[in-house]
Amino acid sequence: MEANEMQVPMENQSKIVAGICFFNPQVTDEFKPTIGQRFETLDKVLEFYNNYAREAGFSDGEIMRKEFVHNKEGSNTKEWIGDKQKRRGLTNEGCKARLIVARSKLGGYAVTIFDRGHNHPMTSPRRCHLLKSYRKVTKCHKILADQLNMANIHPHKQFDILGLQVGGIENVGCT
Repeated sequence: MEANEMQVPMENQSKIVAGICFFNPQVTDEFKPTIGQRFETLDKVLEFYNNYAREAGFSDGEIMRKEFVHNKEGSNTKEWIGDKQKRRGLTNEGCKARLIVARSKLGGYAVTIFDRGHNHPMTSPRRCHLLKSYRKVTKCHKILADQLNMANIHPHKQFDILGLQVGGIENVGCT
C-alpha cells in the first residue's frame, strides 16, 4: 500500500469508480435529506443540512457555490385532480438565464457562469414593481397597516395612504 492510501472499513464504502472511492455517511434517518422534503425558508434548509453534516462527520460551514436562476426556469407539469388532468397557473417556460458564483481563493465570490438569454419577453419597467422579488413590506409599513386596520380603514384605503407616504403605489413594496 502506498503512503497516501488509507484503509477504510468496507461498510462505509459506497463504490469505487475510476480509482476514486465514494463514501455514504452512516446517519440516522431523521438527519438524512429526502427527495421531496419541504422547508419553509432557505435558512431552515441550511440549518437542516448543517445538522446532517455534523452527524455525518463533515463540515458545511460556508457556501462554496451559489446558483441564481430565473423564476421561469424549469418546465410546467400537469396535475391530476381525480380522473382529470388540470393545468395550474404556472409560468415555468424552461428559461436558461442564470448567474453562478463560486468561492474565490482571493476572498469573496466570483462569477463563474452568466447566461443572460431568455426564451420569453421581459416584464415592462412600468410593471416591475409587481414582480415578487421586488416586493418587500417594511416593518414600519406593517405596523402602520395594522394600526389602520384597527381604526377600521379598508385595505384599499390603507394602500392609498402607504402610496402617498412613499411617492406612489409602485414604491409601496406589496400589492
